[in-house]
Amino acid sequence: MLGEDPFTIHRNTARRLVCDQPAVVERYNQLLNRQLENQRTIKNFQHFEERYNAGLINNNMAIQMLNKIDESITNSIKYAEKKCRKLKSGMVPFTPQINRAGKEINVWNNVIRKKSGCNISSTYIKRIAKKSGINMPMKLRIEDCIKERQLATKKYKRLKRNAKQSRIQFIKELAIQQSAKGNESTSNAILRINRNEELRESYKRIKSVTKPFYGATEKVLIPTMNSDEERITTEKIEIEQALCTQNKKNLHQRIHLHFFKNPYWKKSAKLSQILKPKKF
Repeated sequence: MLGEDPFTIHRNTARRLVCDQPAVVERYNQLLNRQLENQRTIKNFQHFEERYNAGLINNNMAIQMLNKIDESITNSIKYAEKKCRKLKSGMVPFTPQINRAGKEINVWNNVIRKKSGCNISSTYIKRIAKKSGINMPMKLRIEDCIKERQLATKKYKRLKRNAKQSRIQFIKELAIQQSAKGNESTSNAILRINRNEELRESYKRIKSVTKPFYGATEKVLIPTMNSDEERITTEKIEIEQALCTQNKKNLHQRIHLHFFKNPYWKKSAKLSQILKPKKF
């Protein structure tokens, strides 16, 4: 409810950026600027600003044009984050077969990069190739290496479709092997791993179904006129006024940042045209 303490927003680990590394920050800025230029976002905003200042468009057209510009900026940011983010591992259940297929893809990726002129250690390529069971991959042409990578990728995707069932079967076979050797305690511990994973999957499905849905604002908490107390209202006009006040407060917090002061503002003139607050 508007007026109460907001919920804590946890960072999504699948899109986490390592912002304390200059190389990552530089690459992120390069990708973002390149996407903005490819989509002509800055030029579209300049074109919009000229037409709006000349009075050639009304408010409805201005809103539509700004929504397109905002969508373009959002897509560019997502693209740069996707290329620079640190992905969370462990999303595919482990089995020896799928692990081997992933190692084969890694081998061919590094071989192709090495043949393309990248600085990759030959000893490292020999070591990972030996673990994957690939003999002398550097003797193949780069075209053959690309074909081998495509075959390895198809194999990985085929195994990934049945990864959950393969994981259950792998755990059961492991427990049977330990039981045949007389290690009953080890066998029971391995079977408990399987049960814990099944419970975790069940909890995920339950959480996805029962999680609360935060739809449109139905009520807000606003201060009363003649006292410091607050009251809950469900009136449409009062809700719209409270939302408008709250949005203005949130959207104008960045005005006091150092980025919008000299000399930062002058050095980034292109972005300043987009980020500078406007009144419509």
